[in-house]
Amino acid sequence: NLANYLHNISQINDDAARVRFSMNKVVLLLPPTGLKVYEDKRRTVVTSSTKQVSQTDIANVISRMCNANQDATYGLVDIVPLLYYIDGGRSEKKPLECLSNSLGMKALLYTLPLRTIDMYKKTLELANIRIQKITLAPNAIAALLYKKANIPDVYFYLDIGSHLTTISLINKKHVYASNAIQIGGDLLTKNIIVINRFDI
Repeated sequence: NLANYLHNISQINDDAARVRFSMNKVVLLLPPTGLKVYEDKRRTVVTSSTKQVSQTDIANVISRMCNANQDATYGLVDIVPLLYYIDGGRSEKKPLECLSNSLGMKALLYTLPLRTIDMYKKTLELANIRIQKITLAPNAIAALLYKKANIPDVYFYLDIGSHLTTISLINKKHVYASNAIQIGGDLLTKNIIVINRFDI
């Protein structure tokens, strides 16, 4: 099974090829099947006596976001900050060291069915591989493509698997919606063979 396969390739020692590889932790990129996206705003009081925003304040406002999940059958996968707010309603993309009595945050919350999340987590646990971070696969791809030339701000990202194709709406490196259809590369390949009458 997959857990055994991952465990077997987590340690590769080939002296002849001079290859030594150890994988004991991973970044888990989850497929967006069943994705629900929420936009939320939360605020917290700045803890420092100097009223200077610190990493602790950012962690506090994110922890408030973690309690905002609106569906008990879904689990929170990732929180992506869009803007931070300090006193006077002024917005900041990098609020660290700004002076303010409070810190607010507007963010996108990505949730997936708990059964999906638990399935992937359990597989890696059985393979003795630790998860360093979890996020959505199309979010990671969108972040990589964001600074590339000729990539529009808004586009659809298609991920064609063997049996399933996911379609994600991307806006400035963030996923805003996603859907899946039960058509994949295997079926497309068969159709191409039939239509073109290839002898394979």
